Amino acid sequence: MTRARVRVLLCAWAIGLAGVPLGAMSGEKKDGGDVETFCKAVSDVVREREFEQRKQELEALKAEINGRIETLEALKAEVTDWQRKREDFAVKARASLVEIYTTMKPDAAAAQLGQLDSGLAAAILMKMETRKAGLVLAEMTTEKAAQVASIIAAAANTDKRS
Repeated sequence: MTRARVRVLLCAWAIGLAGVPLGAMSGEKKDGGDVETFCKAVSDVVREREFEQRKQELEALKAEINGRIETLEALKAEVTDWQRKREDFAVKARASLVEIYTTMKPDAAAAQLGQLDSGLAAAILMKMETRKAGLVLAEMTTEKAAQVASIIAAAANTDKRS
């Protein structure tokens, strides 16, 4: 296929994109001069239409992305709110739990704390008044008291290093 034919085919394609009827080329010369002139004139229109089409596609994508960002920000705010509520509840629950064990008799508190995980028992005892925590620790089994005391000592050492 010769270059002139390729140009004519490309121009015909461009004319179709530009909305120019093919009959407008009826007076074309065989040397391709008018076709080239016409194609040059139409190519700007074609480029402009392609640019506008791409611009519209990009604007639609931008709007979709902005919508997704808004949705994600709303979800993030909701998750943050739930985390705050959960943390507030946990703080209140810990304070209430410590208060419950503080008001119990030392032997009853020791029996119940003895059934808990040593780390949790240590955390509760650390938040209790020192005198009351000592009485509860004294009522625990020797093994459990040693585990809890080790955790409390390790936590105290960590606090001193900070």
